[in-house]
Amino acid sequence: MWSTLKNSISLLLLLFIFQHTSLAQLPKKIQNLAGTWNYQGGSGYEIFQVKNGELHGESYLKTKVGMTYYVEQIRVKYVNKNLIYETIPVKGDSLIHSKKSTFISEGRRMKFEHTDNSYPAAVKYKVGCFNKNKLKITIYPIVEEQKKKVLRLTRNVDGTL
Repeated sequence: MWSTLKNSISLLLLLFIFQHTSLAQLPKKIQNLAGTWNYQGGSGYEIFQVKNGELHGESYLKTKVGMTYYVEQIRVKYVNKNLIYETIPVKGDSLIHSKKSTFISEGRRMKFEHTDNSYPAAVKYKVGCFNKNKLKITIYPIVEEQKKKVLRLTRNVDGTL
């Protein structure tokens, strides 16, 4: 009888651990962002990779004279059934002076709302429905009357930046 109780408790413990570790995994659509994405027009690129259950990214801008600037780090993690999107500015020589920002999405959606009232109000990622090598990033302004900024990217499959 004691061994059956021990086996039952062990089984329940394993089920509990499995359930909680599976909830912490990134949704497949976020994992699909892994890779290098070039901005349409060649003005920059973003590199994403999955590490330790989080999506880590880096953004780069290219100038017309051929200089490349490391702009920011991006991290997406799955916490308490919500996706958390963080931008971390790069210290040093950068064209853009940004600050650390945190965005939250409800559930597994890829539209991230800013946690305070600063720009941008939201950022939305959408991978192409029929072509998984196309990505659209929409940046929403704080004031609804202002125009949204839409960035179109293509997955880098040949290794050129």
